[in-house]
Amino acid sequence: MTSTASHPIWIYDTTLRDGAQREGISLSLEDKLRIARQLDELGIPFIEGGWPGANPKDVQFFWKLKEEPLKQAEVVAFCSTRRPNMIAAEDRMLQAILAAGTRWVTIFGKSWDLHVTEGLKTSLEENLAMIRDTIEYLRSQGRRVIYDAEHWFDGYKANREYALKTLRAARDAGAEWLVLCDTNGGTLPEEIAQIVRDVAKELKVGRLNVENELNVGRLNVDNELKVGRLNVDNELKVGRLNVDNELKVGRLNVEGSNLPCGNAKGEQPANLQPATETNLPYGNAKGEQPANLQPANLQPGTETNLPYGNAKGEQPANLQPANLQPANLQPANLQPPNLQPMLGIHTHNDSDTAVANALAAVSEGACMVQGTINGYGERCGNANLCSVIPNLQLKLGLRCIEDNQLARLTQASRLISEIVNLAPNDHAAFVGRSAFAHKGGIHVSAVAKNPLTYEHIQPEQIGNQRRIVISDQSGLSNVLAKARSFGHDLDKKDPACREILERLKDLENEGYQFEAAEASFDLLMRDALGYREHPFELKGCQIHCDMLQGVSKPYSNSVATIKVSVNNQDILEVAEGNGPVSALDAALRKALVKFYPEIADFHLTDYKVRILDGAAGTSAKTRVLVESSNGEQRWTTVGVSSNILEASYEAVVEGIEYGLLLESSAKTPLSHSPALKER
Repeated sequence: MTSTASHPIWIYDTTLRDGAQREGISLSLEDKLRIARQLDELGIPFIEGGWPGANPKDVQFFWKLKEEPLKQAEVVAFCSTRRPNMIAAEDRMLQAILAAGTRWVTIFGKSWDLHVTEGLKTSLEENLAMIRDTIEYLRSQGRRVIYDAEHWFDGYKANREYALKTLRAARDAGAEWLVLCDTNGGTLPEEIAQIVRDVAKELKVGRLNVENELNVGRLNVDNELKVGRLNVDNELKVGRLNVDNELKVGRLNVEGSNLPCGNAKGEQPANLQPATETNLPYGNAKGEQPANLQPANLQPGTETNLPYGNAKGEQPANLQPANLQPANLQPANLQPPNLQPMLGIHTHNDSDTAVANALAAVSEGACMVQGTINGYGERCGNANLCSVIPNLQLKLGLRCIEDNQLARLTQASRLISEIVNLAPNDHAAFVGRSAFAHKGGIHVSAVAKNPLTYEHIQPEQIGNQRRIVISDQSGLSNVLAKARSFGHDLDKKDPACREILERLKDLENEGYQFEAAEASFDLLMRDALGYREHPFELKGCQIHCDMLQGVSKPYSNSVATIKVSVNNQDILEVAEGNGPVSALDAALRKALVKFYPEIADFHLTDYKVRILDGAAGTSAKTRVLVESSNGEQRWTTVGVSSNILEASYEAVVEGIEYGLLLESSAKTPLSHSPALKER
């Protein structure tokens, strides 16, 4: 589906603040600036930079971006409401957020009465005043305000009327966005949808209310023309819900109320009445999804009360990076105070439903989604924008970023994971290395004929790529596809193809695994095809390890002696290392560098050991994976043996051999080899 929706969804990234609260992440000032610029290139409209009054690093971040502004994104400063029983203009935190000089500020306030009385130790009325005073003061200073309703869903469930009062206070004070936060991450999608729907109805806010007032959008078209799946179902008396109503069965009939589960008193369902259409958890009175909203009935040039742009979905002309000093930001630039704000959603992943919750909120009218790249965040993380954006744009047709920017999503995900120093999640939806990996022989055969058979989107749409995985489950289709991806032109009838498959299955039976060691598999294929080059011959190796007594504690010293032959010339070298594998690698490179100077750039980047049969004790087989790099490319090789040093020896040697292959004339067909990874 192409991105043609009239109403954009505004993406608000909070990786630099909420994402940085993840255990194990510690960002330097330079890290934050690099991430911000990457997000800017990705087309994210709002980037939350941090809390200026909380630490000096965030203050420096905002001033750095004043000196070198972003190209298109709005940088947002974050802060709490004023403290209880004080004047907003005298609150140092609010002065710090003004000093950051951003056009937009995000203020969070308490929605849950429990947090007001137990956390803030103040009255419910004072909390409302804190919200109102803070937003009014910031608007008087020329700021545009996003209000984050902290713990909104828990607060709503505990005290609906008070939670709604907090939103009204923010709305009446001039907030342009009301963002509902599932801060504890415990709310489920059906609850999210029902509560967002209620808020939109009570406050007359949200995208769907704008459409209903103007009688535009797909849902209105469906109702007028009697089209759409649910209308067809109702007319023909087909579909699960109609069957439920006719037979008086099904979960919805059992519940028989507007609550997502059971009636208001939690009674048993025996005497409950059948559910009406308005009890459905999503969409309008007939349960319609609002995904493909179209502007067909809008008059040309007619503007709605959307805070950005007009009803045509045009880009806002004034959404430019904020270069102004605080003194120059005038209230005259703000939207008229009587305009209704729009709804946003901020979800956490404690129930593993953050992305689903965000989509449910959008289905009920939320126009802003807050989240983080790769789902980074405290505890279990936040809504993963790398999943939210493609789901909204490719599945629901709601524009978030430009299509050419969407094609950079995978690159952005992996670059940011590198900046925060966390390994990428290979199995992440959309952007993971395995997101479009195919292992089963039947799957591979089908994908070769038509990728739609096992791929829900084209991987290129989000900058990813298809991979064929080689394992003992592979068939000839896997081998052929993998060989072609390495530049080897194989025919299904070629005996070498069958030989490769047999060797693969035999080796995997011994404990080898080539899914993560594609360089070793390429060498295996070259060997079977008869053109594997052997740039050196191993004559022997000896490794000696000593445990020596240091000043405070023992330490180890490893020495490797290796003998190799290059062009019928024998070389004997000795090298030390901080471990036996390190010493082996150093000795081998020392012996070969005279003949192959490029080896000086080779180095080990990762070393993994897996015990294959723990029950066998110290005699168990060991699988070793070694990742090597030449500074520009990375590749992985594998070794297996009951002797860990022998397994390491095999993997290290193949790693150097493959590195030399890349540097030789034979590297030409490998220029796009899947054995290689970006640095």
